[in-house]
Amino acid sequence: MVPVILLIVGVVLSKRVTGSPEGTQGTILGILMWVIWLTWIVLIDAEHWYNIIFLMLIAALLNGVWYGIVSFALWNLGRGLGRLTSVRR
Repeated sequence: MVPVILLIVGVVLSKRVTGSPEGTQGTILGILMWVIWLTWIVLIDAEHWYNIIFLMLIAALLNGVWYGIVSFALWNLGRGLGRLTSVRR
């Protein structure tokens, strides 16, 4: 699902449909790709269907761990900001 979303965002951000985003839009898409789909780099060397399936299974596990770490960090950030706003009242 994530690769499809990244492809759609890339097409929306690009100036021409056949090309890739450049400049600031390309930078934003690159950062978004590293944050959302950290293990995309694993799939660069996949050439055959059995390699792709195996690497997608590994990537899914690693992404699950990554999403857990990010959600834990955001949850603690939200709790910390909530404490800050309640202290000022």
